[in-house]
Amino acid sequence: MPEKIDLAWNRLFKHRRMIRQQFGDVWELPVRKRYHQVLSPFGGSGVSLLEVGAGDRRLAEKLLSRWGQFDYHSCDIDKTHEHDFTSVDEVTGSYDIICAFEVIEHLDLKEASYMLGKLRSHLKPGGRLVLTTP
Repeated sequence: MPEKIDLAWNRLFKHRRMIRQQFGDVWELPVRKRYHQVLSPFGGSGVSLLEVGAGDRRLAEKLLSRWGQFDYHSCDIDKTHEHDFTSVDEVTGSYDIICAFEVIEHLDLKEASYMLGKLRSHLKPGGRLVLTTP
């Protein structure tokens, strides 16, 4: 169960404004059609990546052909595929890249905040957290 997080709307708005100043307006963000296109520029041989909401783990195969050998771990609640972790609370290790493709929109604000905090704690210094929504 996620811990209780104080999410006053004025604080949330302040942080949204800071994000916009750092990264620009959402309408100016580049659009990519495929997940591997989003990640391709950030990785390479030796990179460590955690995929949250990994499904069938197909992303690992696509990135292997582009990056070469890299350290891939997966997290998903779906137990029909073998994953390293079945909850963000189980995640261990540090990663250069953590990605969650079309996951965050399934969470309420408190759950999303909790997940982002947990994932951020597993990023290596200078690491990237990559999120997409449909």
